[in-house]
Amino acid sequence: MKVDLLTLHCIKNYGSVLQTYATEQLLGDYFDEVETINFIRSDTADETLMDEWTRNDHGVKKMIKRVALTPMCNRYKTVFNSFLQKYVHTTEQKYYCDEDFKKYPITADAYCIGSDQVWNSSWNQGFLPAMFLAFAPDNAMKFAFCSSFGKTKLSEEEKKQASPLLDRLEYISVRESTALPVLESMGIKNGIHLLDPTLLLPSAFWDRIAAKRLVDHDYILVYQLNDGEKFDNYAKEFARRKGLPLVHIGMRMKYKKKEGKVFIMPEVEEFLSLIKYASYVITDSFHGTAFSINYNREIIDIYPEEFSTRLHSILDWAGLLSRHLTDYSNFQIADEPVDYKPINDKLEIERNKAREYLKVVAEQTAANKRR
Repeated sequence: MKVDLLTLHCIKNYGSVLQTYATEQLLGDYFDEVETINFIRSDTADETLMDEWTRNDHGVKKMIKRVALTPMCNRYKTVFNSFLQKYVHTTEQKYYCDEDFKKYPITADAYCIGSDQVWNSSWNQGFLPAMFLAFAPDNAMKFAFCSSFGKTKLSEEEKKQASPLLDRLEYISVRESTALPVLESMGIKNGIHLLDPTLLLPSAFWDRIAAKRLVDHDYILVYQLNDGEKFDNYAKEFARRKGLPLVHIGMRMKYKKKEGKVFIMPEVEEFLSLIKYASYVITDSFHGTAFSINYNREIIDIYPEEFSTRLHSILDWAGLLSRHLTDYSNFQIADEPVDYKPINDKLEIERNKAREYLKVVAEQTAANKRR
């Protein structure tokens, strides 16, 4: 049996490529062939990446900025494209819009949407029917695996667009518990909550591809996606009080100015290693949080202004809401080590739950094929 996966694999960040890899691996235990549809939003294509980075600039400033950003732009492409080429099985045909699915039909026994923020219209810069498997045949198995809206409410117009497409899905699982009421607001009551695919695979799995240790002493890792002076000052003071050096995962060259050792756009395997060996992780990233939990790290979460629902959901599930920093004068937040035993026990339960979900989907797909 063959399953085709549609997800946000081509977004150039660590979480997107790692969740794609994890999803392929999980599906591969129940389907003979797994293929990720090479669907590329126009704003995430290699050839438009620089345009996106400089879209608010004009004239000479834009020209200078494009020259200055060229090395970093090339680094983004190299890091994430090389990981996908090495670990992910994508279709040769590229798809850029809904019309492409009509031009180049996809044939599979089952079609899967997920995971990541595939249903976040803000993130996707509009409502994308393809992300609801609109292109898949009516009589084919269609299911969602750990899909995310990235928010807790949809507009009435968006509900009107999404509802008939979601009705076509035989099985629906969502990544955040807050997505269940969103589904129910559209009359969809068969949704279940599953964890992000990266958490559905144990740390031992990720050890297989993680790089060797990169820093030979204890350190505090900072993985920061949103600039903020308060965030920076807090990390520096927290490190001073703990007597440990800071190590940064830098997503831009300007991060070189930060205090401590900075790894500018490390390889994906190095990203995993930096989290694995950190004494503490301070982050505003969902997947920074997910891998910290998987690796049983001492974590401090600083919520971003947008799309913090997913961070809250995973901390709440793990019983770690106390590690959400709400007061920048609170330097005692991680004084009491996290007891990871109950969390690890819960992770095993969730992994079994997800595998049972996929088993049911695969069995139903096989039954449909025999008809």
